[in-house]
Amino acid sequence: MSSAVTPVNILACGVLSPAGQGPDALAEALRAGIEGHDDASDFLADPLPAGRPVRAVPGFDARDHLGRKGLRALSRVSLLGMSCAELALRSWGTEPDPAERADTGVVFGTCAGSVRATTEFTRETLELERPYLVSPSMFPGTIYNATASQIAMRHGLTGANATLSEGSSSALAALRYGRGLLIRGRARRLLAGAADELSAQVVWGLERSGLLSPGTPVGEGGAMFLLERDSGHGPRPEAQLLATVLGYTPPGTGALARGAALSDTVAQALAESGVGADQVSLVVPGSSGRGWAAVERRALNAVLAGRPVEWLTASAVTGVTFGAGGALALAALLGTWRKTPPPADRPIALVTSVGADGTIGCAVVRHAG
Repeated sequence: MSSAVTPVNILACGVLSPAGQGPDALAEALRAGIEGHDDASDFLADPLPAGRPVRAVPGFDARDHLGRKGLRALSRVSLLGMSCAELALRSWGTEPDPAERADTGVVFGTCAGSVRATTEFTRETLELERPYLVSPSMFPGTIYNATASQIAMRHGLTGANATLSEGSSSALAALRYGRGLLIRGRARRLLAGAADELSAQVVWGLERSGLLSPGTPVGEGGAMFLLERDSGHGPRPEAQLLATVLGYTPPGTGALARGAALSDTVAQALAESGVGADQVSLVVPGSSGRGWAAVERRALNAVLAGRPVEWLTASAVTGVTFGAGGALALAALLGTWRKTPPPADRPIALVTSVGADGTIGCAVVRHAG
């Protein structure tokens, strides 16, 4: 690794996925070939499209993580994100010291916030005899930055606070933004990650859009990571984030052009990390949408020049989770490395995304062993 590269340490993570709680549960489900939890009847009252499978976080009750107060008006996206942040801090073992809270921030990624909250709020304004009588408690769940704000308020974090919406690359965008804050000294420590919810509105929207292949599950979940700029001393991190690069191609771009753009993005991310393709041992692809998995694999193989690597497809358990996909992919990577560390001479993994919305991205992660 080049001495010019400033790593960002991943100190801890909190994860809720269709495999359950924690990165180990997600990694174990992938190893065993177990599909994620498929029963969402406890919170989805509206009917779903026939034949479209779903993947929900099993038995999720935010009160188990956040207590009972102040949760009633929060959207499921916010409850997932806040719970993941809580789990990350518990995994780290301590709340931020009061003196550090002004330098500790939150960066959150989501594809569209709570689609359910937005549509239900809008519907009430149309159905009520007097639209302005809509319940004001519903409004906070309709704005993108609700989750990041709630996390910050709950833990008294007054540092940088941002919400990123980059489609299927939202999680990678959050990690990129957070890494930039840390290496430029704009924050000492960050909670960064992403979450997206499962709702009937989301499933029907995807069904009508034609973006998904028949039988592709739609899932939910989230992961939040405690990040800190590497100082060369201190506790050993879970892993190190070396670079995150995002790209974009217009939605009408063909598969060849999209694949070439992803290859360029991956090559740029490796160059910024100061590592070579020969040091990559594991790839976590994150394509979403009809037909893009093959495009992603060909593009990655082109950069890796046919070198043998392990492929870890988190969506095989979670289904398509869009904005949360990159965060769950990184969580699956960390859980996998906990059980099976990579070879010492090939400690690098790539987490990528390719979306039907034109977004592409790549994060380069280094094992901390």
